[in-house]
Amino acid sequence: MRRRVFLWGAGGGLAAVAVAGAVGDVAAQPREAWSSAWLWRDASGALVYRSDLEGNRIPDFGYAGYRYGAPLPVRPVVRRVGPVAGDNTARIQDAIDEVSALPRAERGCVLLAPGTYEVRGVLDIRASGVVLRGAGDGADPATNTVLRATGTDPERTVVRLGAYTANPWSGRIGERVDVTTDFVPVGARTFRVIDASGLAVGHNIVIEHPCTQAWLDAVDGGGTAGSPPWQPGAHPLRYNRFVTAVTGDVVSIDAPVFNHLDRGLAQSFVYRWDRAGLITESGIESLRVDIAHDTGNPQDENHARNAIRLGNAQDCWVRDCTTLHFSLSGIQTDGTTRSTIQNCKALDPVSVVEGGKRYNFGCWPHSQQLLFVDCVASHGRHAYVSNGTSTVSGVVFLDCVSQHNLAASEGHRRWSQGLLFDGFREPSPDREAVLGLHNRGNYGTSHGWGAVHSVAWNCATPVGHHIVVQKPPTAQNWAIGCAGTVTGDGPFDQPAGRIEGANQADLTPVSLYRAQREYRVGTPYRHHGCMADAYVRGGAYRTRNFGGAGELLIKESESADVRRQVYLKFTLAGETSVRVARLRLNAGMTSGTTALWVGVHGVPDTGWSESAITWDTRPAPDARLLSSNPVAGPAAAFEWDVTGWVRAELAAGRRTVSFVLVGRSAQVPVVVADSRTTATGIGPRLLVS
Repeated sequence: MRRRVFLWGAGGGLAAVAVAGAVGDVAAQPREAWSSAWLWRDASGALVYRSDLEGNRIPDFGYAGYRYGAPLPVRPVVRRVGPVAGDNTARIQDAIDEVSALPRAERGCVLLAPGTYEVRGVLDIRASGVVLRGAGDGADPATNTVLRATGTDPERTVVRLGAYTANPWSGRIGERVDVTTDFVPVGARTFRVIDASGLAVGHNIVIEHPCTQAWLDAVDGGGTAGSPPWQPGAHPLRYNRFVTAVTGDVVSIDAPVFNHLDRGLAQSFVYRWDRAGLITESGIESLRVDIAHDTGNPQDENHARNAIRLGNAQDCWVRDCTTLHFSLSGIQTDGTTRSTIQNCKALDPVSVVEGGKRYNFGCWPHSQQLLFVDCVASHGRHAYVSNGTSTVSGVVFLDCVSQHNLAASEGHRRWSQGLLFDGFREPSPDREAVLGLHNRGNYGTSHGWGAVHSVAWNCATPVGHHIVVQKPPTAQNWAIGCAGTVTGDGPFDQPAGRIEGANQADLTPVSLYRAQREYRVGTPYRHHGCMADAYVRGGAYRTRNFGGAGELLIKESESADVRRQVYLKFTLAGETSVRVARLRLNAGMTSGTTALWVGVHGVPDTGWSESAITWDTRPAPDARLLSSNPVAGPAAAFEWDVTGWVRAELAAGRRTVSFVLVGRSAQVPVVVADSRTTATGIGPRLLVS
């Protein structure tokens, strides 16, 4: 098992914070307001992430939702429809199809006037840029729009946006390209590929980590507790992403991965997706979908299964809708990315209370970067749930409420990743289990690990009702600042996850998702490339210049011959004031698993030359250590906080700043960083906000 110690800064870079000793469970200290030991704001307001020895960290969920969490749009009304006696399915569908046939720029909203609309069939939105909107989701048809779904088909969905496809991301443009980075940690947004010539900014790609026997062995066959273990090929990890930069063989993507991509366990690859059948910029708004049922039979299932379903959709939404009396889901997603479910209710399901029923808000396969916000569910078995296995990730349930639960909201089965329950509440539970980021063992169809790299943040339920968080092999789960009985004791015996600050009020930030998104959107960095860089070496090499060597080496040793330090120089042209300044290097270890602490000092004398500097001629650094950071593992982005030095230099009227990076402890491996002349083009950067 690789052992890594990382401290990550917002946006996927590693942030510099000195943390001595082993990383373990940390009990929060009682005080008026407190921050997690795994994520906090530094003095500048930047979010800092702490990782454990396996490289596990709280992921960045701030990319979830419509257009990465942007406010939902309001589309103009194009067609109006009123209710008539009898079945309204064809009338409404004709209006939807009429708007769908318009040129893209002329599409908009089909507005349903107040009233009750009997719907015996299915309403389908099959084009981009089309919205089905009612007058409101209340019970009174005089001022609201009520879709009364009649009929006895138990497989029906009343309103569908997009279409279901077993593997919606299978269509490929060109050949797939192997990822060559040995270990892409959870939270990363960059990696290397063997050939990036076929990739460009804006390409929609799929990243896949195959489900190999080696990976299955590493995760204990899925943790199925005596049931048949998962099989090779059954549960690949997939991520739907956009390329934001290509530099040499380095690819950057728009949102992080939510699991480690370990080349030692599986050869990950990337391919361009053809986006076949994808629906974008469509929505469902202000409707009440009330499914007719046998009111004398609380277990009746001869009625529509789902009220609303989104499939093969991106940047879509459902808002201000109430759904009632479904047997499976009020709102369900499948093959849906970057979409928002806002201010919706999924209430009072009618069905037998058993497996496969009452998943009020359900995420099925290939649901990613979804935001459920201000939603309410009642009488659900799994009111908020990922039921989509290893292709579900980056799903946020923000300020959502469950009432009278019949089982836990949870990651339900087979390695769902990156679920965030943020401010989730269950004030009136009917069962002991309320929220589960845990192992489900032999439940169902060998469910095993239902959630990994997932977080319960500032959630609450009455004491005596359980929030269960357990640690999966190769991964982690967290419960931070949650109220209730927060425990690692689940239905199957597994190690406890990271539990911190249970039943302790005043966690800050109050909302993890909002803090992550606001930090990402509100703190743009200006990147200053390095104007000069070089390493110097002592002992027998003390008079030799290594400027232009193409790499930067850092090593501390009792032997002067192998001791190396790195000097960097930047211009601050155009800067007048600085809130935050961070030094970023793409760096890694030549070998070994023990981290080497690297410190950074300011250098007052900026007159040194890249082509002439040696150990003997190097300028003396300032005695103050600005920050220190552990570097470990293969190449990744590491950052050091240099705000104080940059501010002081600017205040003194100096527009050029210099730094030296030195090893803080003697180690056998060498830290290797990309220089400004490295072919990758990702040399040292000074990030200023």
